[in-house]
Amino acid sequence: MATGVGGGAALASVVGVAFTPGDGTAFVTHAASHSVGRVTAGGSYTKNFAGLDGTGTYLDHGTGSSARFDRPIGICHDPTSATLLVADRDNNVFRRLDPASTAVTTAFGQQPVAQHSNAPLTFQ
Repeated sequence: MATGVGGGAALASVVGVAFTPGDGTAFVTHAASHSVGRVTAGGSYTKNFAGLDGTGTYLDHGTGSSARFDRPIGICHDPTSATLLVADRDNNVFRRLDPASTAVTTAFGQQPVAQHSNAPLTFQ
């Protein structure tokens, strides 16, 4: 797990950021690293909070660094479930990340989906 504090934190290829309400924690998507990082209000940084560098693939129901993304490009907080939704670009799905348990599941879409598919997204 890559970590750092303040100026020692190495953020790379960040393309999305979301804040959880209340505690000021930020979550960032690293497209090239295929992972989601966490930055606490105190400045502590965990690069592979979910996902793992260099392992762009698909795996549903993974946790922490055993979860797999393929170029996550966006992230937002879902206030109805206290989870995060991650746009997993090259898997053509939206993933749900639980910050408390680091569990990752597919929320929308179906992987694999052929490129340029007109299949509708369904909520799971």
